[in-house]
Amino acid sequence: KFKGSDVVFNPSIKLGYVINELNRVYGLYSYNTANSTNAFSMPFHKFALAYELTPQIYGNFRGVLGFNVGYATGKYKGKKYSETNREVNNGVATGTDTTTFNYQDFSTQNNGFVYGAKIGALYEIDSNSEIEFGFKAEQARFKGKTQKGLVAENKEVDLTTTPATTTENPPEVFTARNKPRFTNYGVYIGYNYKF
Repeated sequence: KFKGSDVVFNPSIKLGYVINELNRVYGLYSYNTANSTNAFSMPFHKFALAYELTPQIYGNFRGVLGFNVGYATGKYKGKKYSETNREVNNGVATGTDTTTFNYQDFSTQNNGFVYGAKIGALYEIDSNSEIEFGFKAEQARFKGKTQKGLVAENKEVDLTTTPATTTENPPEVFTARNKPRFTNYGVYIGYNYKF
């Protein structure tokens, strides 16, 4: 099970119906951009249905309490990167140990579901325009997929010999099952236009 966390920018658009002053329903599309680690990244698309409660607070200000649930789909992308450790004995470099991690064989298309909530406020500029802001959180869970591929190649360099001796160890190959799950939360701001 892979969990990702990052600072993300999630542009979104919604289209819906104002039932009355207190209740709204709409469809929502958003694109979650980052969700990455050194080894993997997974941007995904979200399609959801949502409900909002919008009680009046004071004057042109209304509170916003909303919930949404829907479908998510994205490309689980494996990366390739290296880590090098220097071996030092009594202050003298004696060698290096470099491992190249290659998760590119584990790239898959994953589908799942997403649900979320938000709390905030909106300001009614006029009868057609609103500015909305607040805090929101969501979690996306994707179905797992099994992949087999190359994972790690290791190279050791011994600096105590002349010339330096290089040893390349056999690459590691194994089968893994990815099951991405992401939890994103943060502040948001938006503009609403009422037809």
